[in-house]
Amino acid sequence: MFGNRAEEVRGRIETAAIDLALAVERVTNLELGEIGLDIGLTAQGRVAMFEANSKPGRAVFAASWNRDERWRSLLYLCDYAAILAGFDKGVS
Repeated sequence: MFGNRAEEVRGRIETAAIDLALAVERVTNLELGEIGLDIGLTAQGRVAMFEANSKPGRAVFAASWNRDERWRSLLYLCDYAAILAGFDKGVS
């Protein structure tokens, strides 16, 4: 869809997701283990957030092509919990 700009657009979306998660943590004064962000692009190509969810949906991981990402997502959450519990490194 974005041709030779696809990697640039993906990078902007990833950067925006991190910035948005950090902003939600800062405003709520909470440390979030995970967050679901519904984000997209405007017609002008700008990143826009529609909604933030404290319980992100995992239906996207149900597809057979996305199973490795599902396990990686769960390992990240376990790593975060291990670090909060005082372990030097996560579990993965």
